[in-house]
Amino acid sequence: RDLHSFPTRRSSDLKNVLKSGPSQARRNAIWALTRIDGAESKRIVREALADSDETVRQVALHSTSVRRDAETGAPLIKLIQTGTPQNQRAAAEALGRIRDRSAVPALLEAAGRLDSNAGDQDRILQHSLTYALIEIDDPSATQAGLASNRPWTRRAALIALDQMEGGSLEPIQVASLLAGADPVLKQTASWIVSHHAEWGAALADSLRQRIDAQPNSAADQAELEGHLALFATSGPVQQLLTAALGDPKLAQRTHLIVLAAMRGAGLRETPDPWVEALLQKLADRALVAEAVSTLRARPVPKRHLAAVATALLSVAGETKLPDSVRRAAPRDRKSVV
Repeated sequence: RDLHSFPTRRSSDLKNVLKSGPSQARRNAIWALTRIDGAESKRIVREALADSDETVRQVALHSTSVRRDAETGAPLIKLIQTGTPQNQRAAAEALGRIRDRSAVPALLEAAGRLDSNAGDQDRILQHSLTYALIEIDDPSATQAGLASNRPWTRRAALIALDQMEGGSLEPIQVASLLAGADPVLKQTASWIVSHHAEWGAALADSLRQRIDAQPNSAADQAELEGHLALFATSGPVQQLLTAALGDPKLAQRTHLIVLAAMRGAGLRETPDPWVEALLQKLADRALVAEAVSTLRARPVPKRHLAAVATALLSVAGETKLPDSVRRAAPRDRKSVV
């Protein structure tokens, strides 16, 4: 049937089409009902959410979503629980648009059923479920997801709470997951932490514990380096880096993480304790190259320029050091930045 003829029909005629017409006609009837304002047309579309054909249900879902039909909560929640992935995605979108708070448990539960190895389809559905939680904006109900034993439920809750205005996600609550064994939660926590530079002071103790643990894997080392550099604008974290660089109990690989974090820190001026610690590291044959690199990369305060220049010139003139290290050091005071 011609789609353009439907808006001129009565809602009752279109309802008859939905009862007995082929799937294409039923889809067209729903689009026509979407263009008819009124409670009756909305009610008929709600009934179509239980249609036996997935594509008809999908059109009904888009219709309820576009019209923000607040009375569709129950059938939408049912589709979140039993529908196909395509229906679930559209149902999540609709629930988010109508901001149905009663849907939060179902959205969290659906997120927990996902498998991270299932591919793009599950990742898209995960995004839809999480975004619906954000739009509904019910921090109290969403917090319940953090207590789940399903990593993907907790992931959805974490991201949603982070993105809500009043999510009240605690820094320590997130940081505790960074040392956990679950890769899903660890990755999620790392992502959340990475865009909260203001959490530095609150996470100083957690960062100290991670330094003391001295990560072995390249991925864990890179993650710790990035977080230390990010939070280096915080006074407590600056103090932590200074102490770690001078700690003889820490392995060389951990000192290298600290030095790399100092180089990558977004500070306009290098803290005095860092300059002093770096100058001391120039005497460490195992770390002198990295110490030189860090001093050369960081903006040195004017009050320290003379001491830094003298120390680096000394390195350049030390014949027992490798040529690569001596070349990295400046050969005149004017080249010290």
